[in-house]
Amino acid sequence: MARRIQSEVFLRWAQCAIPSLAGKWDGKTLRGSRLNDKAVQLLNAYAVKARLVLT
Repeated sequence: MARRIQSEVFLRWAQCAIPSLAGKWDGKTLRGSRLNDKAVQLLNAYAVKARLVLT
């Protein structure tokens, strides 16, 4: 639950801070990281106009 809340807070912040990020997200699961039905999740956000990538 805490991770979901953390993710939601980050997404809200990013969309307010850098409006050009809206809808430009890429999420992946790190291969080989699965342990007890949990795995490392990676998230990239792209702001093409601002020339930024948040990883």
